[in-house]
Amino acid sequence: ELFAEYAHKLKYVPVVIREQAERSALNDRITSLLANGELEAHVGLPIDQERSRIMICGNPDMVQETRQLLLDRSLTLSLRGKPGNMAVENYW
Repeated sequence: ELFAEYAHKLKYVPVVIREQAERSALNDRITSLLANGELEAHVGLPIDQERSRIMICGNPDMVQETRQLLLDRSLTLSLRGKPGNMAVENYW
């Protein structure tokens, strides 16, 4: 209900890697799903510089690999005073 007015713009896609998931979920590492295009195909939207905003959070190795995959696709990091496509949180 907090995002009700934006619900038409949000897509929730569960991604499970350790066990077989329900039909609506994807079953692979997020980095693999980004690299092979399956995530974009599943959602029906391309990841691009013009319209994409991505938050990366989790295991440091996964964060670095995901960040590099997206940098290789010309997306940019959000920095203070310089908006970009990616926000990264490091918890470890």
